[in-house]
Amino acid sequence: MQSFPTARLDYQITPTVAWHGTWNLRSSDFTSGTAPYLNSPFNFVGPAGTNIHSSATPYVATSSVDWTIRPSMINTASFGIQSNGEYFFPGADPGRWTTFLTDLLA
Repeated sequence: MQSFPTARLDYQITPTVAWHGTWNLRSSDFTSGTAPYLNSPFNFVGPAGTNIHSSATPYVATSSVDWTIRPSMINTASFGIQSNGEYFFPGADPGRWTTFLTDLLA
């Protein structure tokens, strides 16, 4: 399941000062399984033969203030934060590739 919620808020504090805030999120959860890809060279098999794949919840949030000093001069201060937590094959053991790599390099 995936969702992509987004929010933006603009607020005019005074006639010369404005605040802006944004938030963007991508939520992907394939931990309950994925559709099989028949004859695919990519193996989406997770731990214990399951098709558990990944989960991710990266987001971006910003906040800024605009100050209109004169009609021809604007001063802006911005701050932002970003996260990119993506987890592929939760609970997987990297040792599961040992046989594959040994055969490949032989």
